Amino acid sequence: MKLAKNTLFEIVTDSGKVLTYRILGIRMESASVFELNSKSMPEIMELKVIQDMLEDGNAKLVAHDPADSKLLPESELKSVWKNKRDSAWESIKNIIENQEILWDSKARWAAISTQCKKNGKSATNTYLLIRKFWVGGQVKNALLPNYANINKRREKKNTTRVGRKPLIGGITIGEEEEKKFLWGIKAFYEKKSKPSLRSAYRKTIARYFNTGYRLEGGTTIPVLPPTELLPTLRQFCYWYNTNRSGEKSLRAREGKNFNLKLRPIVGNSTSQSFGPGDLYQIDSTVGDIYLVSAINPNTIVGRPILYLVTDVFTRCIAGFNLSLEQPSYIQAALALENACSDKVEFCKQFGIDISEEEWPCKGIPTNLVADRGELKGIQADQIEAGLGICLTNTPPYRADMKGIVERTFQIGNKQLFHTLPGAVTKSQERGDEDPRLSATLNIVELTKLVISWILTHNRKRMEHYPANEQMLQEGIEHIPNAIWQWGLGQNQSLPYKSPNVIKTLLLPQAEAGITPQGIRYKRAYYHSEKGALEGWYLNARAGGGSKVKICYDPRDTSNIFIRHDDNFETCHIKEMSKPFAKRTWAEVEQYFYEKRVEQEKNRSEELQKDANLDAQIEEIVSAAKDKIGRPTSTKTARVKNIRENRKDEAERLREESKPAHPECIEQEPDYIPPPSYTDMLKELQKKRLEENL
Repeated sequence: MKLAKNTLFEIVTDSGKVLTYRILGIRMESASVFELNSKSMPEIMELKVIQDMLEDGNAKLVAHDPADSKLLPESELKSVWKNKRDSAWESIKNIIENQEILWDSKARWAAISTQCKKNGKSATNTYLLIRKFWVGGQVKNALLPNYANINKRREKKNTTRVGRKPLIGGITIGEEEEKKFLWGIKAFYEKKSKPSLRSAYRKTIARYFNTGYRLEGGTTIPVLPPTELLPTLRQFCYWYNTNRSGEKSLRAREGKNFNLKLRPIVGNSTSQSFGPGDLYQIDSTVGDIYLVSAINPNTIVGRPILYLVTDVFTRCIAGFNLSLEQPSYIQAALALENACSDKVEFCKQFGIDISEEEWPCKGIPTNLVADRGELKGIQADQIEAGLGICLTNTPPYRADMKGIVERTFQIGNKQLFHTLPGAVTKSQERGDEDPRLSATLNIVELTKLVISWILTHNRKRMEHYPANEQMLQEGIEHIPNAIWQWGLGQNQSLPYKSPNVIKTLLLPQAEAGITPQGIRYKRAYYHSEKGALEGWYLNARAGGGSKVKICYDPRDTSNIFIRHDDNFETCHIKEMSKPFAKRTWAEVEQYFYEKRVEQEKNRSEELQKDANLDAQIEEIVSAAKDKIGRPTSTKTARVKNIRENRKDEAERLREESKPAHPECIEQEPDYIPPPSYTDMLKELQKKRLEENL
């Protein structure tokens, strides 16, 4: 460890006292050191001794030199300050330039004595100036007056009231009044309800400046002195602004939101990332738009939940998930799955053809920042264990730690959602049009628009991107896609895993039933090639139905996935379930839910129809039984000759069914009744018998 002139280091004594030393000079293997907070003179220490103490932890370097506060530009120094500094410097200049004073006490005393005789200054005053020079970092400005302490609180040495004279009242503010002001500020001002100083002043006067209490109507009321014996509001506010305002008071009034709203911004998120895919941020928000059902456009289904995954280094939107489900681990995992997957195939599902350069984000990120919600729990462990992503959750009330993705939500609302029918642009007021009634888009149509917005976002130039030195030298455009491509060209690449592995780890899993019609999951049927070859459907028809584990995408009902021992099979929806293809599972479940609700509403009417039918059946059967009466023949006789009886009854029914309209015949002699097909068949049969004879 290399030590230099003016280096500060601390040593902790056995009694626990901290001693701060400054190295005034180095000669060979020795150092002249000076203890800042004592009246002693420099002493000699071996450099190796100091280095050993630093390495052993018995001493440590001081990073911040308190003398740096006096390193001000000459233009900021008042002339009176500079005059005093220059005068002090002239009185010790010859002494300081003699380096032997650092090593030899006799040489130091001789130089001081000579200089004191020359300028007529006392030795004590000269020693104080030399010490001030050493304490201040051995620079000329160390001799500046300590005017920084002028505004510090001092004890009042008189009782004369200072400040502008009030119209009426006003008292001298002493220590006792200041204590009461402090109590009042803490009790009535530094609260999360954020009361005003005027309100705090009023309550402080009533609580701490009263002369007693009186009972009036069962209520205890404070008795206040005359106005001239009370502090004014201006005095109260002045005391607060002078002694109490600042971070402590703001923290008390803001509470948990201080870091989010008022914390000083001293850095940027980009510095936390080293390249594309090094750090992703994920978050969700409720979309500012109402949607309708894709199955029944007349049904309003509410506002969607939008998840975004953004790359911190490039500002690219790496992935998203738009659904009608509430925020959950599954929805967050779907957004992450989209961020890791190939976007060309994904966009093709929605009829959008793109090249890989238009949305190049794919692969496994190194780090992922989320809030303390969906990705905090046992389920999220597989993201780290299976994909190797280092997952970090932000502290509560610190949305600013995911500032990139939070800002992207604001851009999306402004550029997309607020321009669409059904948009929620402000809180509903009386007389405003209800945005729910103008809802037009469904979840699939909005997804297409979100994809188009993301493609545009990733191609747009950023105005305030904090580019690094190498990007500036190479003239890289501040466009997310361009920065992504440049970053990958710097020998950086994202870890790759096959889409099937990503789906297995991130998509939700469930059990589906094997039926003779196919694999059934939530009333939709799918076909498995392997299942057909292995006779799954035949076994189910024969009574051997079973279950199979599947993965499914809540955003698309068109396919489900089965993981076999040796491969990963995609099962497509069957023709009988095609009306539900390319829908979200939420929409399908909503459809069947509405059908069940409709059935329940009409249950009474349906039961009435059944009751009417049952009553008619019972009436006719009862009348038939009464007509039969008590049987007079034996059972054997009743069941005998059923075939002949059937033939006779059929003949009787045919005769009865012949049209007979005597009135019509009399009135219309030319009327010809329609032919009887039975008679025609008999005539044809009779003719064929005669021909055979």
